[in-house]
Amino acid sequence: MATIVSATEVLAAEGGGMYLNAEEKAALHNEQRPFWIVSAVGEQDGQFGPQSVFFIREKGKEDSKLAFGVTEARKELARKITTAIANGADGVGPFYLGRWENGNRSGWTLTPEPTTPMAIPAPSTPQSATPTTSASAPTPSPAVQGAIDAGDDLPF
Repeated sequence: MATIVSATEVLAAEGGGMYLNAEEKAALHNEQRPFWIVSAVGEQDGQFGPQSVFFIREKGKEDSKLAFGVTEARKELARKITTAIANGADGVGPFYLGRWENGNRSGWTLTPEPTTPMAIPAPSTPQSATPTTSASAPTPSPAVQGAIDAGDDLPF
């Protein structure tokens, strides 16, 4: 049976209102709540310039979006996530929201493991603040490697 998504739903998802605000990001980080990325856009125009957008899902919550400044690493992560989902994954994760600080600069980063609810070490440059381990999507194949069995309970 074909799965159809309404155009109204897709167009509504492209608008604002679903982005996490500063308080929601802080809570996601401080509580170290796991989330799964169910869609991603490597680069799009945003209110504050080009951004990478990750559509996230937490158990028991409505889907929301995390937006970051565009970097090559974030665009590559978005591409890998999109490939995994195109190959049959329902989501990629779990991820956690980390925080880095470097002098007077700070920002959010996606991490594959929980972090202490305080600042994690800054990357060499804020633009490279992306996960470096276990966040890559599987190699494209007819079946997603490491996929959750249909009989398993999904985490979201």
